[in-house]
Amino acid sequence: MLACVMAAAMSSGDAVQVTVAGLFSQNIYRDYVNPNAGEKQLVHVTRIIGIAIALLSLVAAILMRFNLVKAILDYFNILSLVGISTAMGILWRRMNTTGMFSSTILASATFLISRYVLACGRDVTIGLPIVVGILAGVAGSLITKPPNRETIEKFFTKIYVPIGQENRLELPMEQAVPQSSRWLTAGGLFIVKPSRQSWIGFLVTLGICLACVLVMLVILK
Repeated sequence: MLACVMAAAMSSGDAVQVTVAGLFSQNIYRDYVNPNAGEKQLVHVTRIIGIAIALLSLVAAILMRFNLVKAILDYFNILSLVGISTAMGILWRRMNTTGMFSSTILASATFLISRYVLACGRDVTIGLPIVVGILAGVAGSLITKPPNRETIEKFFTKIYVPIGQENRLELPMEQAVPQSSRWLTAGGLFIVKPSRQSWIGFLVTLGICLACVLVMLVILK
C-alpha cells in the first residue's frame, strides 16, 4: 500500500513540477520580466525553475525524513489546495492569473503556518486555508485586469459543449451555451444546469470513490 501511495505521489509530483515551471515562464517571466523572450529562452527558464522546484522538494524531503507518512499526507493536503483556484477558474469568469497564484500561494502558506508554526487543530488547518484561498483568488482577480474576453468565452465553450457535438465549438458562446442551459451567471459566475449524462457520471464516480474508501477501511482493520 505504501508503494502505491509513493507511486501516486511521484506521478503527481512530476506533473506539478512541469506545470508550475510552465506557469512561471509563461505567466510571470514572459509577462513581467522579459516580454520579448523567444521560445528557446522560455524553455531554458522553464528548465531552471523545474530544477529549483526539484531541489526545494529534496530539501523538504530531507527535513521530513523522520516521518514519511506525515510528509506524504502534507504533500497531498497542499496539492489539494490547488483545486481552489482550479474550481474558481471553471466557475467564475473573472478569475485570472494573478488570482490563481494568489489563491494557491496564500492557501499553501496558511496551511503550513497553521500546522507547523501555530500548531492549530485539524479543523483549522483544513478550513482556514480554503477560506484564505477563496478570498485571495477573489481579491487578486479583482485588483488586476480581467482576462481576455475572447479567450474566456472559448474556454467555457470547450468545457460545456458535450462530446459528440464538436460542431458547436465554432459557434459564439451565446449560441453554444444558450441562456436556457445556464443555471447561475450573476457576478461573473458561470454554472450550467447539469445534464442527465453529468448526473450519471457524478453518481458512478462517487460510487467508485466510496467503494475505494470502504476497501481501504477493510484493509486497515
